[in-house]
Amino acid sequence: MSNFDFPCRFEKLEDGTEIVRCRDLPELLSYSVDGEPLENWARYAVEDCVEFRIKDGELIPEASPALPGEYVVRLSANQVAKILLSNAMARDGVSRAELAKKAELKLPEVTRILDVHHPTKIDRIEATLRSLGHRLQLSIA
Repeated sequence: MSNFDFPCRFEKLEDGTEIVRCRDLPELLSYSVDGEPLENWARYAVEDCVEFRIKDGELIPEASPALPGEYVVRLSANQVAKILLSNAMARDGVSRAELAKKAELKLPEVTRILDVHHPTKIDRIEATLRSLGHRLQLSIA
Protein backbone atom coordinates (compact mmCIF):
# COMPACT_ATOMS: atom_id res chain seq x y z
CA MET A 1 0.00 0.00 0.00
CA SER A 2 1.26 3.48 -0.84
CA ASN A 3 2.04 5.88 1.96
CA PHE A 4 1.51 9.58 1.42
CA ASP A 5 1.37 10.59 5.10
CA PHE A 6 4.15 13.17 5.03
CA PRO A 7 6.20 13.78 8.19
CA CYS A 8 7.11 17.42 8.77
CA ARG A 9 9.42 18.98 11.29
CA PHE A 10 9.07 22.35 12.92
CA GLU A 11 12.21 24.43 13.44
CA LYS A 12 12.80 27.68 15.25
CA LEU A 13 15.21 30.08 13.55
CA GLU A 14 17.55 32.43 15.39
CA ASP A 15 15.17 35.34 14.84
CA GLY A 16 12.34 33.36 16.46
CA THR A 17 10.53 32.50 13.23
CA GLU A 18 9.09 28.99 13.28
CA ILE A 19 9.30 27.15 9.98
CA VAL A 20 8.01 23.88 8.52
CA ARG A 21 10.14 21.47 6.46
CA CYS A 22 9.53 18.03 4.97
CA ARG A 23 12.41 15.75 3.99
CA ASP A 24 10.29 13.91 1.40
CA LEU A 25 9.34 17.19 -0.29
CA PRO A 26 12.60 19.18 -0.15
CA GLU A 27 11.02 22.20 -1.84
CA LEU A 28 8.63 22.59 1.11
CA LEU A 29 9.44 25.54 3.32
CA SER A 30 6.65 27.32 5.13
CA TYR A 31 5.97 29.36 8.25
CA SER A 32 3.01 30.49 10.27
CA VAL A 33 1.25 33.70 9.37
CA ASP A 34 -0.83 35.62 11.93
CA GLY A 35 -0.12 33.04 14.63
CA GLU A 36 -2.02 30.27 12.88
CA PRO A 37 -0.81 26.87 14.15
CA LEU A 38 2.18 25.39 12.34
CA GLU A 39 0.18 22.18 11.86
CA ASN A 40 -2.21 24.08 9.58
CA TRP A 41 0.69 25.54 7.59
CA ALA A 42 2.27 22.10 7.29
CA ARG A 43 -0.95 20.81 5.68
CA TYR A 44 -1.22 23.82 3.33
CA ALA A 45 2.43 23.42 2.31
CA VAL A 46 2.22 19.66 1.68
CA GLU A 47 -0.96 20.08 -0.38
CA ASP A 48 0.65 22.90 -2.38
CA CYS A 49 3.82 20.88 -3.05
CA VAL A 50 1.73 17.94 -4.23
CA GLU A 51 -0.38 20.23 -6.40
CA PHE A 52 2.69 21.82 -8.05
CA ARG A 53 4.29 18.42 -8.70
CA ILE A 54 1.06 17.17 -10.29
CA LYS A 55 0.84 20.28 -12.50
CA ASP A 56 4.47 19.75 -13.56
CA GLY A 57 3.91 16.04 -14.28
CA GLU A 58 6.42 15.01 -11.61
CA LEU A 59 6.22 11.91 -9.44
CA ILE A 60 5.08 12.45 -5.89
CA PRO A 61 7.34 10.37 -3.65
CA GLU A 62 6.00 8.04 -1.04
CA ALA A 63 6.49 9.35 2.47
CA SER A 64 9.23 8.03 4.67
CA PRO A 65 8.46 6.85 8.21
CA ALA A 66 8.03 9.64 10.74
CA LEU A 67 10.86 10.29 13.15
CA PRO A 68 10.28 11.15 16.81
CA GLY A 69 8.93 14.66 17.20
CA GLU A 70 7.71 15.03 13.62
CA TYR A 71 4.16 16.09 12.78
CA VAL A 72 2.50 13.88 10.13
CA VAL A 73 0.26 15.44 7.50
CA ARG A 74 -2.28 12.77 6.55
CA LEU A 75 -3.85 13.45 3.18
CA SER A 76 -7.44 12.43 2.46
CA ALA A 77 -8.27 9.25 0.54
CA ASN A 78 -9.42 11.47 -2.33
CA GLN A 79 -6.08 13.29 -2.41
CA VAL A 80 -4.14 10.01 -2.27
CA ALA A 81 -6.19 8.62 -5.17
CA LYS A 82 -5.33 11.74 -7.20
CA ILE A 83 -1.64 11.28 -6.37
CA LEU A 84 -1.84 7.66 -7.54
CA LEU A 85 -3.48 8.78 -10.79
CA SER A 86 -0.88 11.49 -11.34
CA ASN A 87 1.99 9.10 -10.58
CA ALA A 88 0.54 6.55 -13.04
CA MET A 89 0.40 9.27 -15.71
CA ALA A 90 4.01 10.30 -15.00
CA ARG A 91 5.28 6.69 -15.08
CA ASP A 92 3.34 5.89 -18.25
CA GLY A 93 4.33 9.15 -19.96
CA VAL A 94 0.68 10.18 -20.43
CA SER A 95 -0.13 13.87 -20.79
CA ARG A 96 -3.35 15.50 -19.63
CA ALA A 97 -4.52 15.73 -23.25
CA GLU A 98 -3.81 12.02 -23.82
CA LEU A 99 -5.63 11.14 -20.60
CA ALA A 100 -8.63 13.20 -21.69
CA LYS A 101 -8.75 11.27 -24.96
CA LYS A 102 -8.30 7.83 -23.35
CA ALA A 103 -10.86 8.54 -20.61
CA GLU A 104 -13.26 10.30 -23.01
CA LEU A 105 -13.18 13.47 -20.93
CA LYS A 106 -12.74 17.14 -21.69
CA LEU A 107 -9.40 18.66 -20.70
CA PRO A 108 -10.93 20.95 -18.01
CA GLU A 109 -12.46 17.86 -16.36
CA VAL A 110 -9.04 16.16 -16.27
CA THR A 111 -7.64 19.30 -14.65
CA ARG A 112 -10.35 19.18 -11.96
CA ILE A 113 -9.81 15.46 -11.36
CA LEU A 114 -6.10 16.10 -10.72
CA ASP A 115 -6.73 19.14 -8.49
CA VAL A 116 -6.04 18.05 -4.88
CA HIS A 117 -8.32 20.84 -3.61
CA HIS A 118 -11.29 19.85 -5.78
CA PRO A 119 -13.57 17.13 -4.39
CA THR A 120 -13.86 14.37 -6.99
CA LYS A 121 -15.97 11.26 -6.60
CA ILE A 122 -13.72 8.25 -6.06
CA ASP A 123 -15.63 6.41 -8.80
CA ARG A 124 -14.52 9.09 -11.29
CA ILE A 125 -10.86 8.73 -10.24
CA GLU A 126 -11.16 4.93 -10.45
CA ALA A 127 -12.66 5.08 -13.96
CA THR A 128 -9.92 7.46 -15.07
CA LEU A 129 -7.24 5.10 -13.73
CA ARG A 130 -8.93 2.20 -15.57
CA SER A 131 -8.67 4.13 -18.84
CA LEU A 132 -4.88 3.94 -18.33
CA GLY A 133 -5.02 0.22 -17.62
CA HIS A 134 -4.66 0.56 -13.84
CA ARG A 135 -6.88 -0.48 -10.97
CA LEU A 136 -7.46 1.46 -7.76
CA GLN A 137 -7.27 -0.65 -4.60
CA LEU A 138 -8.33 0.53 -1.19
CA SER A 139 -7.41 -0.87 2.21
CA ILE A 140 -7.83 -0.12 5.88
CA ALA A 141 -4.81 0.54 8.07
